[in-house]
Order: sequence, then C-alpha cells, then structure tokens
Amino acid sequence: MGDMVGTTEQARGVEAERVRAERRFNEVRQLATTFLFEFHDAIEKLPGSTPARALLLQRALASLNSLAQEAGDDPSLQRELAMAYVKVGTVQWHRYYAHLGDTAGALQSHRKALAIYEALSAKESLAIRQELAAAEPTNTQIRYDMAVSYQRIGDTLGNPRFPNLGDTAGALESYRQMRATFEALSAADPQNVQKRHSLSIGHEKIGDVMTAAGDTAGALGNYREALAIRQALSAADQTNAQLRRDLAVSHRKDGSAIVC
Repeated sequence: MGDMVGTTEQARGVEAERVRAERRFNEVRQLATTFLFEFHDAIEKLPGSTPARALLLQRALASLNSLAQEAGDDPSLQRELAMAYVKVGTVQWHRYYAHLGDTAGALQSHRKALAIYEALSAKESLAIRQELAAAEPTNTQIRYDMAVSYQRIGDTLGNPRFPNLGDTAGALESYRQMRATFEALSAADPQNVQKRHSLSIGHEKIGDVMTAAGDTAGALGNYREALAIRQALSAADQTNAQLRRDLAVSHRKDGSAIVC
C-alpha cells in the first residue's frame, strides 16, 4: 500500500512539474511573439525609434534563440518560431520597409527560418515513411527512403555544412538512425554499391558533427569507417569519377582529424 501511495505521489509530482514547464514555456513564447508582432509594430513609425527598435529586436532574438533550443518536436511551436525569425529578418533588413540596416543579421534569421521549415518538412516525410516501413518491413526501398529522411533532418538540425538549428545532439541522433538503417540494408545486400555508399555518407556526416562539437576521436573513427568503404568501392570501379572524388574527400577529412 505504501509503495502504491509513493508511486502515485511521484506521478503527481512529475505531472505538476510538466504543467509548470509547459506554462513557463508558453509564457516565454508569448513574450517573444508579443515583442515582435505588437511592440515593434507599435513604435516602428515613431520618429527617433530606431535605438528602441534595435534594443527590442535584440531582446526578442535572444528569447527566440532560447526557445529554438527548447522547442523539441512540437510542430506548431516550430512554425511559430519560423514565422518569428522571418519577422526578425524583415526588421533587420527589408527592401521596401523601415529596417535596421543589418543585412548579415537578416540573412542569418531567414536561414534559421528556412532550416526550421525544412526540418518540419523532413519530419513529416519521416513520419509517413516510418508508418510505411512498419507496414512493409521487408520493403527495402521504403527503408532506404526512411534513412534519407533521417539524413535530411540531421542536416537541418545541426550539420555545420548547412544552414542549421544548432541542435548538435538532435543531428547526431538522426544521423545515427540513418547509419543504422543503411548498415542493415548493406548487410542484407553487400554487393549494392548505392547502399554501401550511403552508409559511408552516414559515417561522414556523423564525423562532421562530431568535429564541430570538438569530439575529434569520435569524428576520426567515423571518417575512417567512411574511408574504408570508399576505398573498397573505388577499387572495384576505378573509372567511377564520383567514387574517386568521395574517396579524396575521405582522405582529406581523415587527415584533418588526425592533425586536430
């Protein structure tokens, strides 16, 4: 009986904490959007308002960046964030409206919005492909497409070679799901060049994110996995220019990781 009471109280505590976190999150979200869509528009046309608008934008952008780190997989919140970044970009610079003259900042804000929209699209695609894969577990093309969705999500979450949301942990998780799927597909069909090449890309992308995160040892291990696959593929088809190019890229990244 005592154990049951303790478990119930613990569950209530967890639920109360969840409700408090959700309330705080909604308050911060409302604060950020209020700054952007109400206060700024109210003072935009006032003479001498540029310093106040710049300060307002700085505070709103800090809130948005904080929200972006906590947003998780909530699609509605992600869409709000994307719209807010577009609004920020418009305030920073716009051809036809009053702006702050910050073209570099505007470009960065619009890239963040684009990355969010791309991640949303990729996540919707992934959900569909996961359902299809569950319904047809032996369909290798569906599983391959699912791995590609994981790849695109990783790209938009935190790949340093693309406009991204700065979510390194999320990118690594997506790439690991991608790599695991390609590993299974390659093991089932070891002579398939496309699947083995895709597996090498999975290793390479994980290495890129690990490099950006400062995990040189982890990056080197993945780069060498990619290198081994590409060496074998290139040796088997020495006239394939794409395979030779990718092999050169692997040698370069492996060498850079060793130097670091």
